[in-house]
Amino acid sequence: MRKAFTQALPPGSLKRRLALLSIWLILPWGLSTLILNTFLERQATQAALLRQEKSVWHVAQTFHALTTTADWLTATAADFAVRENGDCDALRPLLDSLLANASTFHNLALFAPDGRLLCTLASPQQTTINAADQVWFQRAVASETMRVGDIQTSRITGEEVLVFGRAVRDEEQRIRWVIGLGAPLAALLPFDGIPPTTSILFHTPTQLMHFDAAERRFTPAEEATWASVLTRPADETTPYLVTRIPLDAEASLLFAFPREEALQSVHGTVAIVSMITLLVLLVMLTTLWSSIHTWITMPLEHLHQTAQELAKGNLSARASTPLGTNEFDALATTFNSMASQLQEQIQAYEDAITAEQSERTFLEAVATLLQYALREYDSQTLLQFLADHLGALFDADGCYITLWDTANNKPIPTAAYGEYRNTYTEIHPSTDKRTITQSVLEEGRPLAIENVHASPYVAPEIAALFETQSVLALPLIGMDDEPLGAMIISYHTPRTFNERDIERAQLVANLCALILYKNRLLEHISEQLQELHTIHAIAAYAHPLYTLEELPTYLLEELSRSITFDIGILIYETPDESSPHVSIHYNIPQDENYLPIEWHLRQIALETLLNQQPVVYVSPAIMEETERGQVIAVPFASTTGLLGALVCYAHAPIYVNKDLQHLQGIVQQIANTLENNRLFYSVLQQQDALQTLARTLAEVEERERQTIAQALHDESGQHLAALSITLNLLRHALETKDQEQVHAYVETLQHQLNTLANALRNIMALLQPPMLAEFGLAHTLKWLATTTETRTGIPITCSVSDLPDNIPLSIQIALYRIAQEALNNAVRHADATLITLSLLWDAKDRQFVLSIRDNGRGFVPEDVAPERLGLTGMQNRAMALGGYVSISSAPNRGTLVRAVIPFGATS
Repeated sequence: MRKAFTQALPPGSLKRRLALLSIWLILPWGLSTLILNTFLERQATQAALLRQEKSVWHVAQTFHALTTTADWLTATAADFAVRENGDCDALRPLLDSLLANASTFHNLALFAPDGRLLCTLASPQQTTINAADQVWFQRAVASETMRVGDIQTSRITGEEVLVFGRAVRDEEQRIRWVIGLGAPLAALLPFDGIPPTTSILFHTPTQLMHFDAAERRFTPAEEATWASVLTRPADETTPYLVTRIPLDAEASLLFAFPREEALQSVHGTVAIVSMITLLVLLVMLTTLWSSIHTWITMPLEHLHQTAQELAKGNLSARASTPLGTNEFDALATTFNSMASQLQEQIQAYEDAITAEQSERTFLEAVATLLQYALREYDSQTLLQFLADHLGALFDADGCYITLWDTANNKPIPTAAYGEYRNTYTEIHPSTDKRTITQSVLEEGRPLAIENVHASPYVAPEIAALFETQSVLALPLIGMDDEPLGAMIISYHTPRTFNERDIERAQLVANLCALILYKNRLLEHISEQLQELHTIHAIAAYAHPLYTLEELPTYLLEELSRSITFDIGILIYETPDESSPHVSIHYNIPQDENYLPIEWHLRQIALETLLNQQPVVYVSPAIMEETERGQVIAVPFASTTGLLGALVCYAHAPIYVNKDLQHLQGIVQQIANTLENNRLFYSVLQQQDALQTLARTLAEVEERERQTIAQALHDESGQHLAALSITLNLLRHALETKDQEQVHAYVETLQHQLNTLANALRNIMALLQPPMLAEFGLAHTLKWLATTTETRTGIPITCSVSDLPDNIPLSIQIALYRIAQEALNNAVRHADATLITLSLLWDAKDRQFVLSIRDNGRGFVPEDVAPERLGLTGMQNRAMALGGYVSISSAPNRGTLVRAVIPFGATS
């Protein structure tokens, strides 16, 4: 701040002196105005307080008399109540005579200590009123003197009253009665003589009421609104001038008058005096300042500035004397003469060095372009740099670099300098309209066009797109005469191009063509390296760490590092699956606006998967959604039958045919990676299945051994023990030569041996029923149902359809064991009353269908481990023969076990 002030008003200058003089004139006026305003405000505040105290004096007198009278009335009524012992009939005439002498009060009532109304002068009398919850009653009970209660609507008369209360106590200070006295507020209002802007508040510790002048009644008020009136002292910072009228030790009336209204007249007077004084002072200072500045300061400053410009070498500067001040004419004439002589002498020197500077600037610009071209490998960035610097180098209004698409025979706007710098790449000229790029490449030489709107080298529709009059167009030709594009230098005004301009532009164009060709080679090499890197990175995902579910996501993320796309979809299907897998990757924020595009891309992916044809095109369906967008779709297939497709979507049309070629090698590696992971996990699943099967077979074998051991122990062990006892008895009978006992024990031994033989045959039948080989599967299942029904007493129905001949023994054993295990489960766990066993031969599908159904209590299959019901053993038996076992059950709905085994299967 100080530095800026010093620069604007230098020490010792005339401006500085005038500014200091102005400050010394204004400062005393400002201080005196401030002191006067403060004094007048204090005087006005005191006067306003005095006026308000006078205006509320008669109100204070009224309420003081009201309080004194209420104290006398309640005290007298208390004496009457004690004298008459609270008898209402005796009290009513006495109380009535009291109120006859005090017209301000309209009701006097006697209440019991619990709040019940005992006696009242009001009509109608209401003896059901209880005042225990009233503030005035509670304050009267808590005090030994009369208390002002609150403002309320009387529940006896319905009027708005100010209630007074007094407790009548006995000699032991116990409350006998409570006297309530009501003064109608209508008799006290309005408060005449009080200014209308004054706020009137009735305040007790439990109540705050505000007087509503419009309705002429008191209404409840928020203490937060009047906090400054209730708590803060009346000083210069409070917004109100407050006068308080105490009614008792806690209740009071407050009159709050707005301070700003009291001071309004004072502020107006002070403001008018201050403004008139300031206006007169400003007019005087402005007149003095303007006169001095016009007649003295301005001529001197102008001559001083002209001298400084001449000293800096600005020979076009000329001195003049404002308002015809002739005293400075001689000095101005001298300055002008010196400037003319210097300008003539220096002009020749400047013309001589202009050509040299121009040539040096051109060569330096060319050197800069070469240095940048050696460092920059991105073609778009490099071409934009060339356009910016060439436009500035040739002092052009615009400079455009356009590449040539040989495959489609059309120009590609690439970089621009000037007003179309940010929008030039969005221009897409029609192929049937002639462009300057097409013309200059066909001519193979520079084209100097002075009026593009009348030139045969460009279509009028194309020329109308640009605010250009003259154009210098140069072809960009690469090695082997390959057309690369064109460089176009434009001007908004008509311009004639000389040979020097064309030679310089041709030199720069040849340099640009060489740089562009170099970058194309480097980009091609970089793309090849990037493709190899991407293929290598994708091949690295053929690893057991990545599951088939998450692998496509990783592959799309890796692909996004090589190919630019907004949405990528990878879809593939395998020979052993009915529906394809679809993975989607977004390189842009995903929201619901892209859901229609995603749906169209899924359809494109399915079509590409089916027809296996790569394509780069603009989808009409997507164009309806976004008005832009391009899709590139590449199918793939593996040697083992895996088919898939990759679809990439870009909002801007960026894909060309070389991108399709670039993707095909990468996509084939994606197919190999997916197939390798699929085969790897298939092998893992088969290994897990074999391990599970081996573990289950071992468990089944061990369980069968335990069953055989238990059966031998339960059946044969008892019979052998009985045989041992009988043999001991037979030996004792032989020793005693008791023939009858010997014959009896021999018969017993024969019976026990027959029983043991039957038990052993039953155990052998459980291990492998001999009936399978002798009588076949149908008779064996019927025998199993009959023996189980005999053993358990549960009715079992068995039905077997006509079976084919030569059923392999492995299938017969598997069906028998599954039926045996299912019947045992139904008997042990189902609490069934009926079991149905059926075996059907499905001749069409050539498979056996075994069903075991019961009407038992059922269960939830998901809640029971398969091992508990032997499901694992049944499932493994069926799987070993190419079949399967399923269980259907629900609580209280019974259970169905269904086994399907194809005919001709071998274990």
